[in-house]
Amino acid sequence: MTTYSDHPIQVPFFVGKLLSAYAQKCKRDFTEKEKKAVRRIFSDLNPQKDSIVENFDIISDCYDDFVIFLGYQTPEKIVQELNQLVPLKQCTEDMTLLDAGTGTGLLGELIRSMGFKGRLIGVDISPKSIQYLQQNRTGIYDEAQVGDMTALSHIKDAAADVVASAGVIGLAPKESLDELLRVTKPGGLLIYSLSKDHFDIDRSWEEKHRNFLMREVWQQVEGYPKIYPYYGNELLRHSYFYLFIFKKGKLRFKIC
Repeated sequence: MTTYSDHPIQVPFFVGKLLSAYAQKCKRDFTEKEKKAVRRIFSDLNPQKDSIVENFDIISDCYDDFVIFLGYQTPEKIVQELNQLVPLKQCTEDMTLLDAGTGTGLLGELIRSMGFKGRLIGVDISPKSIQYLQQNRTGIYDEAQVGDMTALSHIKDAAADVVASAGVIGLAPKESLDELLRVTKPGGLLIYSLSKDHFDIDRSWEEKHRNFLMREVWQQVEGYPKIYPYYGNELLRHSYFYLFIFKKGKLRFKIC
């Protein structure tokens, strides 16, 4: 297990304090099984695939309420930045957007709320999260499947005009970037968040980015990355992420 110096878990009994605050404000307590899953999600920054699936499956039914309590801002910031580059309301029905690591569908719901009428597909490693999405966010996604972001075999090459990923890269390994680029159309956009701590300390992420730039696999969109706080809740005010946007290849950027 790898932890970083300013990750919240370094504060003694931090997660317990967070869970208590949630129970008090939201009048709902987690089960012991859910509490263990939340603790593992916050403490293990390099989890194994099976652990990710197990933990997010366990909290899928309460995930939305919990992240609302946390003031989770990543999906909102991604949609805000994407909409400036690609006015979502103006996109035609033949445009395809992939939500990579869709979870319970928070990002897709925000994208649709901006007037996006194109094809929206989602993929997530947690079967229970996909099940929750299908039952509670009907009509948002044209397609949502269980899948591993390092092996999206059910998605064809160059299938998506835009690939967006909120709060997943970093949990998903660096190899996921290769796969997300494979399914992005030439000239299309890849927009994603990555923990600032994770990126700054593990230099292999920067090396991966630089390698893609040198090989002209992608181009960094001017003005990015930007830095945003993950959460609005004051208990988590020291946790930040980079928001990256890259364009695949050297073709002129034109989507909508």
